Amino acid sequence: MADTNLFTGSAGVLFFPRGLVWRSATVGYLFYAAGTTVVYRKTSDGGETWGAEVAVITFGNAFYAADIWFDRWTPGDTGTVIHVGADGHDPSGGQVKVYYRNLDTSTDTLSAQVTVFSGAGGGLTSVFGITKARGGNLYLGPDTSFFKSVDGGANWTSQANPFANASDWGLLMPGAEVDTNDIWIMLWKLGGNIVFKVYDQSANSWSADETILTPTGAGVLANAAQMSAAQRHSDNHVFLVVYPAGINLTAANLRVFDIAGSGQIYEGAILKDSAGPGVRHLSLTIDQAEDAIYAAWQGDDGTNGYVDYAMSKQSARYWRRRTAFTQETRGYIRLSADMSIRNGDAGRLFFAVLSVSPTNTVWTNLGNSFDLPSPIEVGAPIKTEARAIAPVRSDAPLATRTPTRTAPADP
Repeated sequence: MADTNLFTGSAGVLFFPRGLVWRSATVGYLFYAAGTTVVYRKTSDGGETWGAEVAVITFGNAFYAADIWFDRWTPGDTGTVIHVGADGHDPSGGQVKVYYRNLDTSTDTLSAQVTVFSGAGGGLTSVFGITKARGGNLYLGPDTSFFKSVDGGANWTSQANPFANASDWGLLMPGAEVDTNDIWIMLWKLGGNIVFKVYDQSANSWSADETILTPTGAGVLANAAQMSAAQRHSDNHVFLVVYPAGINLTAANLRVFDIAGSGQIYEGAILKDSAGPGVRHLSLTIDQAEDAIYAAWQGDDGTNGYVDYAMSKQSARYWRRRTAFTQETRGYIRLSADMSIRNGDAGRLFFAVLSVSPTNTVWTNLGNSFDLPSPIEVGAPIKTEARAIAPVRSDAPLATRTPTRTAPADP
């Protein structure tokens, strides 16, 4: 089935690392930036049609970065709220602003907008993180500061900062500590390693860096998401997929890690070797009912992009053969997927894909989307070596596939 053009954004469209939430197999919400405004669109028919843009957070001068977190991405949480954080510039003195707002999906009601930070510094680049701890605290991580809320986002306080440099990029996750308001971060340090750290909220302190891997590239590709993470609810393990070449798109293996806590970081099978197109954007989805991990990547040869994915039910030690999601090559540059389909809920394996050719268009492939949980076995299994403690890696990458897609005329 050919790829489908879902809609065209009202202004310059930018996807952030995670932006799609499914409440059911038919109802979903896609968040993205349109110019200087964070917006969302809603679907009620499984992604075939999407409503008009609804403004969530608007900046007067410039938007920099945003992230979302759905209550049910946190293990054990049954809430209905999508939490949104963003930073940018507003006109008053050119000040940096960090804003928070949320959407209750039970009524589609937006909360009041809260100013988390206003002033010099506090976040000026294309990276941002938000999460909800298992104990209920909310945390925001613009790349030069860190904030906590203990009252559902109404008020925020500055906390110890895990970011050593501007443009350090951290993925915040609920984690598995004894204190359920402690959290984890997977931190890509500018010019340094990708590390794991634990935040102790009672002491307001971060643990020492624990290296996951050393990137081969010069740094994170601007506005891209070359690492992605999701938490498995059955045991609180976090799975991390990384394309460590950064701005060098063609010289690294696509690697996956299983993180059970400090001193418990394991590497799974390589998803894609360094041959062929590089990787610009990544996404992880975990079907919690099946403990199935779906890893997707947007390949990029410098001109045209495509989206592939693979599935594992063996904690990333084995992957089923990579599967084409998009069927046509375009100027794809970003993808967005739901991070976690909750046990007892229904959702979709569905990737929204942003293109710059045609500009600001968002695509998917409806024929290659399917409901979760699903009995579908994706491809034939390929045996790889059992996982090893990082940084020792498996030696048997998934076979490299040459894309067979065609490049259609733009509509």
